[in-house]
Amino acid sequence: MAKGPGGGGQGSGGGGGAAAIPQAVTIFDSYASITQQNLVDMALLPTALLRDLAAQGVQWQIGDRLIPDFIGYAGMRNRLTPDGRTYGSIGGMYSIIDSTVLAGGGPHGSASMVLHETGHAIGNVLGYHDSPQTRAAHAANWHKLPSYFDNTDRGRREFFAESVAQHAKYGREWTANAYGKPYSDYLKKTVFKGQKKS
Repeated sequence: MAKGPGGGGQGSGGGGGAAAIPQAVTIFDSYASITQQNLVDMALLPTALLRDLAAQGVQWQIGDRLIPDFIGYAGMRNRLTPDGRTYGSIGGMYSIIDSTVLAGGGPHGSASMVLHETGHAIGNVLGYHDSPQTRAAHAANWHKLPSYFDNTDRGRREFFAESVAQHAKYGREWTANAYGKPYSDYLKKTVFKGQKKS
């Protein structure tokens, strides 16, 4: 286990991603490809945003493992998620209890594990998942998305988290085509504010 940006591969720019907030990131399995990919993806988020989240107590644990294999989560192995899976079978989550993003391995349908789970942290800490813009975009789109994004508060939070991941990975034009230009612009002006390319 390495504390901070160990193992290289923090993405472009040298100072972004985990390198911008070494005190808030614990890295396991630093040479595993999933760990490296999560670090590269994390660098797609604005440095100022990551620093703001870290200043408000958000922590990250990143590695090639499932939730119970991260520090402090062994007791969750057999607990059920809201959609009926066990936490021992998935590799990522955001814990609202201790403001921790866990980004590991295992199957998932997200554009990026670390970006999706950090999207939950952004939504929770900064309140963006409850904004009128997110509510409107979710209401307009939930019916054409997988059932995971259903017309519930949980579905809206999942929609916000995944739209952050998609915007970071695929860009502003992609999210505009998928969810409408007003919502893509909203993400650009809030989550991705100050970032030249998003």
